[in-house]
Order: sequence, then C-alpha cells, then structure tokens
Amino acid sequence: MGKEEEFMIGPHKAKFSLRDPKDIIAGQKRIDKLNAMRITMTYIEIQRRKATPEQVKEIADKFLKWLEK
Repeated sequence: MGKEEEFMIGPHKAKFSLRDPKDIIAGQKRIDKLNAMRITMTYIEIQRRKATPEQVKEIADKFLKWLEK
C-alpha cells in the first residue's frame, strides 16, 4: 500500500501518506469505472429498459472512451 510518516511542521503535527503513483492511478480508474456504470444504470432505468451486467459494462466502457477524447 503506502508508507505513513508523521512529523512536526512548526508547532503542528502533520501526517503524510506516501504511495506509488501507479496505485493512485489504478484506484482512480476503478472509481471512474464504477461511476460510469452508475450513470449507465441510471440512463437505462430512465428509459425503462432492461440490461444485463455485460451490456452495462460495455456501455460504461464506451462512455469512458468518449470522455477521454
């Protein structure tokens, strides 16, 4: 995971967590994927349609690719 260090900055105590940037990026991509799937499910429910989890994942992937452009 990461390494936490605690030290004093003047009269204040500060705690820093050092993590690998790859872990941070991977975590953010997971969060983005879940948010895209949530948006997709809302869109499908508004249209009163049914979808399988695979269809939701496919639509969410297309949505994320569109956002990257």
